[in-house]
Amino acid sequence: MDGDHMGAWLAGNDPDYQCRFPATWHPQVRASLDRFRGDPAVAAYLDSSRPASPARHAAISAALNDFSTHVARHIVENVCKGKLLYAGGDDVLAMLSVDDLMPAMLLLRAAWSGSGDLSGLPATSTSGVCNSPRATPASRAA
Repeated sequence: MDGDHMGAWLAGNDPDYQCRFPATWHPQVRASLDRFRGDPAVAAYLDSSRPASPARHAAISAALNDFSTHVARHIVENVCKGKLLYAGGDDVLAMLSVDDLMPAMLLLRAAWSGSGDLSGLPATSTSGVCNSPRATPASRAA
């Protein structure tokens, strides 16, 4: 599995991956500003994008670390019949039983989408599968 568009998430210069200022505020703060939306200057500010910052990078880094350190291993080894070979950031490499392959992929995808929701957009991922007979050496399977 590999997370999609990580460069856009980190750079924050793609409009699809930018956060609007109000999306980063507590709901009570957002609600308290509704009465000022009639002011064009306030409305323009509330509709503007928050620039990428060290805090955004730290939040993305923490989410990636949590996913690769805790979540991926738990799903592959405790929930499914598999062995995690590598998990780092947005990458996961695992060996899984065929009967647990689809559930593991769905669980990893669902967990990834939840862990990357930093801009109001769900994070997406791409997965690939290599299926080989049990007796095939791993060096020849891929």
